Amino acid sequence: MLRLLSHAILIALTCALAMCAMLVAFRSAPANDKNELKAQAEALLAKSQGLSNIEAPGSPPFVLNMKIHYQIGAQSMDGQGQIIWLAPDHYREAYAAPNYSYTGIVRDGYHYLARTKNETPLAIYELQRTLERALGASVIKNARIKQADASQFGGQSLTCVTFSDKSTLKRCFTSDGDVATMELDPPPLMGVLGERYEFSNFVEFGLRRFPQKLIFHGGDGHVIEIDVQQLATTKEVVADAFAAPLGSMKETWCAEPEMAAPQFPTGAFSYAMNPGPMIDADRAFRYVRASLYIEIGPSGHARRVTVIRSTKPIDNTLLRIWTDNMRFSPRLCRNQGTEYQMEMSFAW
Repeated sequence: MLRLLSHAILIALTCALAMCAMLVAFRSAPANDKNELKAQAEALLAKSQGLSNIEAPGSPPFVLNMKIHYQIGAQSMDGQGQIIWLAPDHYREAYAAPNYSYTGIVRDGYHYLARTKNETPLAIYELQRTLERALGASVIKNARIKQADASQFGGQSLTCVTFSDKSTLKRCFTSDGDVATMELDPPPLMGVLGERYEFSNFVEFGLRRFPQKLIFHGGDGHVIEIDVQQLATTKEVVADAFAAPLGSMKETWCAEPEMAAPQFPTGAFSYAMNPGPMIDADRAFRYVRASLYIEIGPSGHARRVTVIRSTKPIDNTLLRIWTDNMRFSPRLCRNQGTEYQMEMSFAW
């Protein structure tokens, strides 16, 4: 009987140890998978650095021609675009859409800009940002990986990386190190617009690789599709390609503008002399989650404001009063103010 009991205890202990081993195996397997994914993500991140930046110093001059499709709510339209790039401080970009044209030329330390109604609509801002995202998708400085996951997109297996810095967009890499998607998906309560970029059909261009298909999905419901028709090195350009367009705006250009502190007028604000309208504007913005598109002039004053979305209607007059009494950081090049655009979201 004692022998049977001892034998039973031995069997029980053996089973218990086996189960413990299985539990340890089950618990360590996900951890090992996560460590393996993170190591893979770090390798892809290193491989990807600068891979899509065909505008990096030392890159060959090129011409890029593209077809562009805009889906702005129910409105659908097509356009064209071209970039002639000779150096980081010498390039030309031009975009044409129904009833709108944009030509920007950078050379000799200046930016020459000609555009319809002297404004940059939200759709053109989103188009330019999509191209900038594609060029800078693989340029990530001092990135700390927070999490790595496996994903599928376009029939490809991707390694997706979330970074510790919340301002750095999530990226999903192919096995070649190409960035296939970039995404910002903030919590709805923050009121910040999400954005997603999809890049595909990468082709080699010198030592780099660039997508032939670029798609932007905005939190405002906008969709912009870019089809690259030509990406080729160029040795000669049309003689007048870099001539300043007739009637163009001229401003100082620099590779890395600096943001200065907002400069308030020396005189009294309009609301200080007549606070009623500003009080009404403040009340209109209470308990509102809204996103605005703002074109900011060289002094930091808002030139134009567009409501992208809002949880309740905002009166245009009150919006103008509110923005007239706001001051944004001037963007400086060699101590000269330059125009820029931005999106601003708030939730009160």
